[in-house]
Amino acid sequence: MTREEPPVSGRDVASLVLRAAIGGTMVAHGIRHGRTLDGTAGWFGSIGFKQPRLQATASTVVEVGAGAALIAGVATPLAASAVVGTMAVAARSVHLGGVLLAGLPLLALIQLWGGVDARLLTAAYLMAGLNLLTIGARMALQHMGTERTIAHVGFDDIPLAELLDPGITVIAQDPPALGELAAQMLLRRIRDPDRSPETVEVPTSLLTRGSGEISPQA
Repeated sequence: MTREEPPVSGRDVASLVLRAAIGGTMVAHGIRHGRTLDGTAGWFGSIGFKQPRLQATASTVVEVGAGAALIAGVATPLAASAVVGTMAVAARSVHLGGVLLAGLPLLALIQLWGGVDARLLTAAYLMAGLNLLTIGARMALQHMGTERTIAHVGFDDIPLAELLDPGITVIAQDPPALGELAAQMLLRRIRDPDRSPETVEVPTSLLTRGSGEISPQA
């Protein structure tokens, strides 16, 4: 007796991409924090954490554990909650109000949570701050049929973004300029180790392709 496997749906594919993107990012951050635990604890202390060593260890465990669970699809609602909590603490601690929205798109997290229809949201736009999250969020939007009603902008360009319909509007960086500037700053630091720190801004470009220009629905 053979058992027929259910077909793979678009939602399954979108969820897999989202879990892999967000989970992989969390695992990578957790491993980096674990390998440099002393440095992480020192940084935590510098931004106001009261028990930096303990909190750095806890952060490492939560990031690796939640990320691995997301990738494996195990206890997904709990793992997604841990990710939201981690990013909320990061946003509050370093005073980056846009971290949660930019790094973990709201619709993507709701897809991971499960049991909630993202079409019930009244969100007018979506900002994704990582290439893989931009792709995963767009897949989720298309699955829900909202790619033409919710504006979507990604940070940094992605291949073939202009071939989609609508194309994905992005804020693109300038990698050659970044590399050249970094090399110049490094050489100046080598020549003068005692020079004062400097802050340099490299302009970005807004590439309008359609997804970011969608008007809010009445």
